Amino acid sequence: MPAVFPSPLIILTGLSLLVQTACAADPAAAEPDVATEMRRIREDITTHPLSLSAGNLTGDAVIISFFDYQCDHCKAAYPLLHDFVANDGKVRVVYVNYPFIGRDSFRAGLAVEAARAQGRAVPLHDALLRDDDTLDDARILDLATLVGLDPAALEEEMREREKSLLDHLPQVTAWFEELQLEGTPVLVIGDQQLHGAVEVTQLAAAVSHVRATAQLTP
Repeated sequence: MPAVFPSPLIILTGLSLLVQTACAADPAAAEPDVATEMRRIREDITTHPLSLSAGNLTGDAVIISFFDYQCDHCKAAYPLLHDFVANDGKVRVVYVNYPFIGRDSFRAGLAVEAARAQGRAVPLHDALLRDDDTLDDARILDLATLVGLDPAALEEEMREREKSLLDHLPQVTAWFEELQLEGTPVLVIGDQQLHGAVEVTQLAAAVSHVRATAQLTP
């Protein structure tokens, strides 16, 4: 059954009503600390159990990657990000599947989530983003087998986890909208956003900025 995606307009309308109510009760709320709110959102993303982490899990810098498993630009940008994280050795990357293209994007993310039960979530994620074939359930299971997963067990785990991941979609949409992101791929690195194809120098500069800022924080 195709996944039903929440309307960003509904989410934004709800957020607007909350802000209006808060401002009416407290005029000071009309001038929120934007930097603090952005940090809160990033913390929510990086600590959420359905976010997928790779790289150095105790690293000194975090890259949040919003992507879609069927997005050609995301697939093209992925190897550079993967290699940068591997070569740096001190970066944690948090992947957030934003399945705007549709059902198969969601199913791919569901398979990766289900692969946690067999300890192969990151390898399946990697295989899916490096694959150029048309994505459907059969191809997802083929790739799962190639990275050492038991496909029957994976399918069962997908059935068990489908509802929780569907329930998580409004939260993913809210993060995307609250951070004012536009399209995928997009990387959130501290208070910086890198959209589309990026160069290694851009990644290195953004991560260096995060590290320098952390050193200045009391």
